[in-house]
Amino acid sequence: PSVNNNYLLDGIQNNDRTTGSPTHKPSVDGIQEFRVLTGTYQAEYGRQSGGQIIMTTKSGTNSLHGTAYEFFRNNHLDSRGFFSQTTLPPFTRNQYGTSLGGPIQKSKTFFFITYEGLGSKQASITKTTVPTALERSGNFSESTTPITINGTKTFQIPQALISSVSQEFLQYWPLPTTGGLTNNYISTAVSTQQTNQFSGRVDRAISAQNNLFVSYQFYNSNSFNAGTIPGFGTTVPARTQAVSLTDDHIFTPTLINELRLGYNRWYALNLQQDNALGDVIKTLGLPQGGPNAFAPTDPQTGGVPQVSVTGFATIGSGQNFPQSREDNTFNYVDALTWTHGAHTFKFGADIEHFYKHSYFVTSGRGGFTFNGQFTGNAFADFLTGGIRTSANGLGDPNQNPYTTASGLYAQDDWKVSPSLTFNIGLRYELFEPQKERVDKLDTFDLNHGTLLDGQGQAYSVDSVTGALVQVGTANLGDTIYNEPHKNFAPRFGFAYRVTKDNRTVIRGGYGIFYDQLVVGNGLYQNFGLGPPYVLVKNYTNTTTNAPSTWSNPFPAGVSAGSVSPFGVNPNLPTPYRQQWSLGVQRELIKNLLLDVSYLGSNGEHLPLRYNINQPTPGAGAIQARRPYPAWSTVTWLDDVGTSSYNALTVRLERRYANGLTFLS
Repeated sequence: PSVNNNYLLDGIQNNDRTTGSPTHKPSVDGIQEFRVLTGTYQAEYGRQSGGQIIMTTKSGTNSLHGTAYEFFRNNHLDSRGFFSQTTLPPFTRNQYGTSLGGPIQKSKTFFFITYEGLGSKQASITKTTVPTALERSGNFSESTTPITINGTKTFQIPQALISSVSQEFLQYWPLPTTGGLTNNYISTAVSTQQTNQFSGRVDRAISAQNNLFVSYQFYNSNSFNAGTIPGFGTTVPARTQAVSLTDDHIFTPTLINELRLGYNRWYALNLQQDNALGDVIKTLGLPQGGPNAFAPTDPQTGGVPQVSVTGFATIGSGQNFPQSREDNTFNYVDALTWTHGAHTFKFGADIEHFYKHSYFVTSGRGGFTFNGQFTGNAFADFLTGGIRTSANGLGDPNQNPYTTASGLYAQDDWKVSPSLTFNIGLRYELFEPQKERVDKLDTFDLNHGTLLDGQGQAYSVDSVTGALVQVGTANLGDTIYNEPHKNFAPRFGFAYRVTKDNRTVIRGGYGIFYDQLVVGNGLYQNFGLGPPYVLVKNYTNTTTNAPSTWSNPFPAGVSAGSVSPFGVNPNLPTPYRQQWSLGVQRELIKNLLLDVSYLGSNGEHLPLRYNINQPTPGAGAIQARRPYPAWSTVTWLDDVGTSSYNALTVRLERRYANGLTFLS
């Protein structure tokens, strides 16, 4: 999968370790070379088991040269959508840029700079259902189905039974734009994006034996993603920066050293549009403060609690907003190449320090659902305060995990004969277990059925109140799983020219490739965003037991089974894949190549999350049938996953003049 790819920019790690995507995406005009390595590549490359995506930036030359471009799109030639009866929704996309390179000092110092901008405005027609004016007043006479109030069938809710809190919520639904009870609201939702990025690179030939270059990349984006109804979009500012320094030194014609130093930074924020409304929870009159109420609103957690009424558009932004991340990566790489006879040896080290700060709210403004179980109509339930479910998250949403990854390798490209070449290598990966700056760690103890934290406490759940309570102490230490020390990754490949005319070649290889585990691989709840640091409480009302109300939405006194902890196998090994290939290439005629190859891989110790607290089938209370009766779901991360892949590929490539290639 894409999360197992590794990205390099000018030889420096360019990875968003939370999502598995590249941190910085340079302008196309600033890229000199783009390579993708898959399958059984050399020991020089590691960190992840998928593809190695390698980009090298352009350098200047003794000639001054540059480019300028603009790409423009709009809606003038677009066709209308079904709901756009008269006019097309507006759409414009303008991408433009320039590049310039040349000498600073002839044959000594060169520069290359780029700039690229993007402005986009795209509208979409949305159609959804909102309550009518009569429904808002408690009048359901527009429907043919009556509601049930206190056992009586009726089309009108008595005014005294309509909740004042529900009435306050009504302002966040727009009025219908068309007639009818369903799909009665049509709007044009406009999303925008504005990005600016630039890069600069300076190369210096210090001497005939020493070359140095430094490059800098900058990207800034401001986006707005519109919601289904006005007022509930998301603002997404983002910024990435990357800097690298490379020094190539020739000691002798057969001994060359490459030293690379790099740093990249990622920042992004997802902020709900309704944050601008401020402390809506207070305005609604909902309780704030304490373990069984909403958290106090801070400058970024304002907005409307999410309300989902079956059959109607949801109001309120996502319960996991706001979110922000600041990732910092430092990378040190050194490689020594020695050519000796028929052998080309390469030895190297790659050390990466990764530091992350995340602000991740979980149900911070709460969420409510209404399904019609009390009155027979979901919106009537809402007006009368008949909550189906309520959810709320309390705790500190900050986390600061960090880790170090080191790779050492040795490889030998051995030209045994003019027709046979071996590629032999060994890589060693040392992935230090993640830690957290203030030891905000947590994991589940299978032996004692308790939750352990980084402050040395052990917790369980009070069977009467449902509250998390300390039941002892435990020495968890500064990490939740042990450091694997056996991550040896051998690599082998060969190429053999079968015929004297050099038109038939057999290639093959085998290797082991490890995957680094990071917070984004399903570990984030164990580093300060799960119990006991963040507690998400969920409540479900029934027609016979409905403790959750507007005035007391998160009631105390709920019995065991209200807390869902997360755990990790303390002896979690590093996941890896064995990969192998064998193929034949034959030039059928001049410039026409046929390639038939077999590819295979086998994954071991792949991390998977699953619930280890499933109740056994049978009668009686659910909690009593769980292995750990005090807890709800216990999500466990373990190395139980495997994978297998086998494929036959056939490729026909025709090369024409002037760089034109046909591939099928």
